[in-house]
Amino acid sequence: MRTDLIIEPESFNWTLAPGERWGIVTCAGSVFPGLNDVVFGDILDAAVEAEQRGILLGFRDCTGQIPDSMDRFEIGEQIAAVQLGKPVHVAVAFVGKEPIVSPERFVELVAVNRSADIRIVTDYDDAVAWLDSSLG
Repeated sequence: MRTDLIIEPESFNWTLAPGERWGIVTCAGSVFPGLNDVVFGDILDAAVEAEQRGILLGFRDCTGQIPDSMDRFEIGEQIAAVQLGKPVHVAVAFVGKEPIVSPERFVELVAVNRSADIRIVTDYDDAVAWLDSSLG
């Protein structure tokens, strides 16, 4: 089992640090809406390979284009499609900051309405509490 996985597509990189029940993924660099589905799929694959039932995906240090409403809708759809397309379930708590995370949590609403098991928050403790509750 790998204990640390890093992928660097151009100006964005992420690292998975596996834990006992769930891992922590830290992201840095520039984000943009089209990056989401490819990178999110890679992150879920790494979590499955590391035998993680959940991940806390922190992107508070990311910068980039602020998604508009249509981008947010498409990101929510992409997250759900990627997560539901994986053979092993991995719960995901995203931790970001506004304005990349919208106050209305529109991405989360769209993804959850399509059966994704995600939570998008701006507070690390909220993410930890949700993961602990979600994983039982």
